[in-house]
Amino acid sequence: LSQSASPSTAQLTFFVSSGSVNVMSASINLVKGDWSPITFTWDRTSAINQISGYVSGTLVTTSSQVTIGNLYFPTASLYIGTGSALTAPLFTPQTTFSGGLDEFRYYKKILTTDEIVAYQSKSLYASSDLALYFKFNEPSGSNTQLVIDSSGKGMHGQLNPFSVGVQIGRAHV
Repeated sequence: LSQSASPSTAQLTFFVSSGSVNVMSASINLVKGDWSPITFTWDRTSAINQISGYVSGTLVTTSSQVTIGNLYFPTASLYIGTGSALTAPLFTPQTTFSGGLDEFRYYKKILTTDEIVAYQSKSLYASSDLALYFKFNEPSGSNTQLVIDSSGKGMHGQLNPFSVGVQIGRAHV
């Protein structure tokens, strides 16, 4: 999330890094104080190799084309709303994420615009294409920092509110 002199807008950036020199990112301008379903897709087709960003099912941004290898969660880091500087390549946020994150879903396929619109306001169940699904509201009524992976893959995490991250095995969200 970038710092903004504007009292009404801010910029949310999604990026993918290979951990070395390859990085791609896409940013979306958001209206402060408004809830918006945000979707980023990463099309790894060799002729495309880019991230697309959607607000409420409407395409609003795309990244440049960059080739990045496979992601392997058990040994790689996954950060969501971290507000931390990341190395190789460097990413230094202007400010930390200050807002509500209702859910995080990671699919092993590229969602179509129709799927993005259909899925943005409903809960989903385990499927072969859904690789990671955090609802950030479970277990209900407890003070635990557990974040349950509802994808059926068992990649549960632990919320680290002061370091602003969720731990998944070795990965952080």
